Amino acid sequence: MHALRHAARLAAVLVVAGCQSTQAPATTTTTPSSTGPAAQPSPATTPSAQVPTAASPATAPGAGTGAGARRRPDPRQQEAGRANVVRQLLAQIAGRENEPAGTVFKNVQLLKDVPAGQFLQLMNAQYGRSLGMSCGGCHVPGQWDKDERANKAVARGMQQMVNRLNAEVLPRIPQIDEDYTKVSCGTCHRGTNSPPNILPHPDSVAAPATAPSTPPPAR
Repeated sequence: MHALRHAARLAAVLVVAGCQSTQAPATTTTTPSSTGPAAQPSPATTPSAQVPTAASPATAPGAGTGAGARRRPDPRQQEAGRANVVRQLLAQIAGRENEPAGTVFKNVQLLKDVPAGQFLQLMNAQYGRSLGMSCGGCHVPGQWDKDERANKAVARGMQQMVNRLNAEVLPRIPQIDEDYTKVSCGTCHRGTNSPPNILPHPDSVAAPATAPSTPPPAR
């Protein structure tokens, strides 16, 4: 009888121990959704990762698209660089600014009769700024009369085309406005050396920033 009571106590102890071993400790169990990296928002869904492609300089009109597209140079840096070159050349020809460019500079094949000072300004604004290029895009810096750059020959051919459009083609268009704007490099290039054949859709271009309206002063 004593042996049976001892066996019953032992069985009860084993049953309780078995039940306790099957229960997971509540203090050590964690779920992936509550802590850890899985609870962090995906980079693709964060506001900083959603950058409009239309506002990027690399996808601006004329700049090309895709991973291999070249980013357009900063036009302000180009403007400053060209202006510096013009100042240096104006200093070199001081006193001859009003003489024909063809007599002041070497190897001028077009615009020979333009005053030398105005000729330099045209190089900056009409060609450099309109095409979004530095002086070295067409010239060998310091050796401006050299014809080693292919773009220089292309620019001359384009200028001849512009002259013909303004002198022969546009005046013959019936009913054209008398005060029509003549063609220039900027008419088509619009600040890039690779102008697009068609303008981008308005939805793909960032809306221009508008100045906040200022209320009238109180009286």
